Amino acid sequence: MPDGRLSIFLGGDAIIIQPWSMTEDPAFAAVVAEMRAADATIVNLETVIHEHRGFAQPECGGICMASPPEIAQELRWAGVDIAAGANNHSFDYGSEGVLETLDHVAAAGIGLAGIGRDLQAARAPVVFDSEAGSVGLVSMASTYIPYGRASNSRSDMPGRPGLNPLSLTPKILATVTKRTASRLARWKIVAGARRKPARGDILGFFRWRILVGDRSALNLHERAASEGDLRANLDAIADAASKADLTVASIHAHRQDAWLRKFAHQAIDRGADVVFVQGPHEVRAIEFHAGKPIFYSLGDFVFQPHRVSRFPSEMYDMFGLGPDATVEELRTKLESGTRLSRNRKTFEGVAAVLDFRDRKIERIRLLPLDLQFAAPPEIRGLPRMADAELGRKIVAEIADLSRKHGTVVRYDAASNEGQVELPLAHGTTPIS
Repeated sequence: MPDGRLSIFLGGDAIIIQPWSMTEDPAFAAVVAEMRAADATIVNLETVIHEHRGFAQPECGGICMASPPEIAQELRWAGVDIAAGANNHSFDYGSEGVLETLDHVAAAGIGLAGIGRDLQAARAPVVFDSEAGSVGLVSMASTYIPYGRASNSRSDMPGRPGLNPLSLTPKILATVTKRTASRLARWKIVAGARRKPARGDILGFFRWRILVGDRSALNLHERAASEGDLRANLDAIADAASKADLTVASIHAHRQDAWLRKFAHQAIDRGADVVFVQGPHEVRAIEFHAGKPIFYSLGDFVFQPHRVSRFPSEMYDMFGLGPDATVEELRTKLESGTRLSRNRKTFEGVAAVLDFRDRKIERIRLLPLDLQFAAPPEIRGLPRMADAELGRKIVAEIADLSRKHGTVVRYDAASNEGQVELPLAHGTTPIS
C-alpha cells in the first residue's frame, strides 16, 4: 500500500441476468460510482455465465441460473474486480457451466475465487493487485449441491471442476456405544447402521443423527465444520494473507448456527481481515473479532432470477405448466410465485465500503440499496441507492441485529448511510 490507504467495496448476492450498463437512473449510477471508486470491488456471483453447453442439473438451487456471456463484461464495466463464486448455484449447469463461467469471467479481466477446474484451483486464493495495494479472496460454500464440489487432481487423474466446499457435520442427537448401535440396528430404529458398527459411524434417526462413540450420552450437538475442509480452507486463508495486503474470506451459508460464528473467528485468527457471508437473501448482523469485521449477510445486491431466458423442464413442472407453456408464462409465475420473489426483504440490502489504513480498518460505511420490489419486471431486482425512508429502515434493522454482538451501527441522515462504530470508538448511542 503506497500511502497506507486501501478501500474495499463489498456487494452481496449478485444474481445478475440482464445487462445494466444502459440503465439511465441516477440512483443506480450512484451505486456504480461507489463500486468504481473503491480500490477493490467484490461481489458474490450467484449465477452461471454460460451458453448452455452443459446440462441443467436435477437439483438446482431453486432456479437453474443462466446469465449470457456479456454479463461478465457488464460486471467489469461497473467496477467489479474480484468475485466469490462458491455458492449453491455454482453447479447449476454441471462441470461445463463451471468451466464456461471461468472462461467468460477471465476474459472480462475479473478474478474469480471459489470455483475451479479442480479443487486445488477452486480453493486457492485469488489476489487482485490495485494501485493502492493487493486484496486476496478465498471463497467457499457450506450450502451447495453435494455432487457440485470440486475434487483434487492427481498425477494420474484430473480432478472434477466444481466449487470449494466447507462441509458441515450433521446435528447429533446422542452418542451411543457400538453395542447399543447394534441393538438399534436389529430393532430397525435407526438408518444407515452396519452389522458391526464402528466408532465414528453416524446413524439416521428421523431428522437427527446418532454418533457411535466410546460411551452413551445425550449430546444435542450443533453442526460443525468438517475437519478436513476446515483445515484446508483455513490454510488457504493463511496463504492469501501471506500474499496480499488485505484478505477477505467469503462463505456462502444458508444455515447460520453457532458453527458459523466459530468459523468466522477462526478465519480471522488465521489472517482474514474481513469475513464476508452471503446466502440468507436479507441483511444480518455485523460483528467484530480481534478488531476485524464479520458481515453475516449484506442481503442481495442484484436479484433477477425471473429474467433467465431458458429453463429446464423441471421448472415448468414445479408450477404445473405443460410442455407447450412459454418462457413468459413461467417468468410470470416466478415473479410472484416463489417465497423470495414475494418477500420485500429480498429486494433490500446494503453495500459495505471499508477504508483501511496501514492494514487496519479505519471506517465502514453501509450504503442502503433498493432492488425495486414493486418495479416492472425489466428493472425489478436492479440496485439503486435507497431513499431516506428505506435507508433508515435498513440501517436500523442491521443495528438491531448487531447489538447482540456489541456492535453499534448508526444512521447518518445527511449522507443516508449507515456508519459502523469501530471497536475502540466510544460514546455513540445505538440507533433506536
